[in-house]
Amino acid sequence: MDHALLRLARIDTAQDPGTPGAGDDGCASVLNAAGRGALLGVIDAAAGIRTLDELRHWSRGALQNILPHGMLACGLGSVRGRRLMLRPVLLDGFRAALSHKDSVAANFRLISQLVLRCWRQRRPQLLQTFSDTAGAGNPLGNCAAHGVFDTGGPELSFIALCRIPARPDGRHAYALRLLAPSLHVVLQRIRSAENASVQAVATPRLQLSARELEVLRWLRQGKSAREVAEILGRSEHTVKNQMRSIYGKLGAANRVQALFRASKLAIPD
Repeated sequence: MDHALLRLARIDTAQDPGTPGAGDDGCASVLNAAGRGALLGVIDAAAGIRTLDELRHWSRGALQNILPHGMLACGLGSVRGRRLMLRPVLLDGFRAALSHKDSVAANFRLISQLVLRCWRQRRPQLLQTFSDTAGAGNPLGNCAAHGVFDTGGPELSFIALCRIPARPDGRHAYALRLLAPSLHVVLQRIRSAENASVQAVATPRLQLSARELEVLRWLRQGKSAREVAEILGRSEHTVKNQMRSIYGKLGAANRVQALFRASKLAIPD
């Protein structure tokens, strides 16, 4: 846990309504009536999310309105022994926010460390970069993270808001605490739909493997072969081989044709 990010930042277990000692009126101390109403609207909007595109639209619209952020990461994971394993479902804003030299995988590892603290302490974590180091060695900026960890099994979910323009505070902790359970259901729903898609398209005619479908999903989000390799923890050479296999099975000469033919064949995200 002694990563450079954590040495360049202050991690706050900010007092929120769920923290012991916050008091019965803790809710009023972080959100006024209008703010609570807006938060309930965001939670209600999340309840209807069925697809990855709908999740992205929600994060850029309803969620952005009450919790402004430049980057968002959310996904599912599990605990194996004492090791936390995370799988991103959505990484929104990373490509636009990070410079060419910044690695998506490296910055996702920093988010993983923040989620690990959430898992250990069972409460939201707020990361505030010092003014003299913000933007210098920490492309994630101010962050707020939380998740659902006690679900009666080894599975967990997480959400991390990065590049928050203002200092993260109790409002972020309170909002993420209430949002996390609804988002957990949404992420499981999307994962189940993805698994069903794998079964539906793994026909003798196409024979796309589960790994190839996973690569295809990230290609549809505009990721390069290198970015897909970083996200999936594979070599760029392996991903490029899987892309060539996808092209061949779809009868495509290049990426554009492959994505077009996948859409015509109703291969879902």
